[in-house]
Amino acid sequence: FPGLTSQLKYVKNLGAQGLVLSPIFKQSDYSASITAVENFTDVDPVFGTLGDFKALIEEVKKQELHVVLVVEPNHSSNKHLWFNSSEHREEPYTDYYIWKTSPATDQDSGARLPPNNWLSVNGGSAWEWSDVRQEFYLHQFDAQEPDLNYHNPAVVQEIKDVLEFWLDKGVSGFQLGGVDYLLEDIDLTNESHGSEPGFTHDQYGFYNHYQTTNQPGLPALLQHWKEVVDNHTGDGLFTAVRTTTSDLIVDKSVPVLELSQNIHLLSRLGRGFEAQQLNDVVQTWINQTTNTTRPVWQV
Repeated sequence: FPGLTSQLKYVKNLGAQGLVLSPIFKQSDYSASITAVENFTDVDPVFGTLGDFKALIEEVKKQELHVVLVVEPNHSSNKHLWFNSSEHREEPYTDYYIWKTSPATDQDSGARLPPNNWLSVNGGSAWEWSDVRQEFYLHQFDAQEPDLNYHNPAVVQEIKDVLEFWLDKGVSGFQLGGVDYLLEDIDLTNESHGSEPGFTHDQYGFYNHYQTTNQPGLPALLQHWKEVVDNHTGDGLFTAVRTTTSDLIVDKSVPVLELSQNIHLLSRLGRGFEAQQLNDVVQTWINQTTNTTRPVWQV
């Protein structure tokens, strides 16, 4: 933070209006992931202290700039207080994560089998057994990153409180990561097979992930958090990356996300593409959104 603070005049001279900071929250010491957050309202010591961050924001405002924070709210670290309390069935945290038991066992080893066929993006089952709670918990990414349960209104409120904490510190908005994974099918229905060739049943690409991504309640969830930013800032930024459906951007013609960053520009173009093909991809996306939505291409 002090180093960044010392360079803000340079940023201002570039003509930039602000900065987007990759996740700054306190992480678990063991984790190689910057999204295994142990505390959403504290900064990781590698960056400095909350006092250093306050000094950064003060200088940001002097330079008439803005700071936007990257937040990945899909999961926390398994060292987070919420998870520890949930694993021990301590209220009100019992249902802060997605827990499920399973009576099925492996015939050879006798080990308990996961409750359904959901897989982790990182490989293997998306379920991890807890000896403490005697149930499986869901992790769509690393086993040390349990998924939060956004079917629980208390969890939605917790993240709202987190956003308010940082807005009160002077940030101007948030860029959310992994929003497509925030909600899962509440009945934990098995995933069905996808149409992509070359995958086996134990690989993530084998399934279509209709049960674990882009669930119907997602726009309403995002709108709830967007209102927090709007109420605090008036003109703050609430955006996301990895958006995969237009419904996440527009709900009843009201933009849920500003400057939503589409990552699929290059993936939909083959080698040696020509201008017309590029135009077709861009126009297809624009036609799915309203005139109030500005497309942003993340390359």
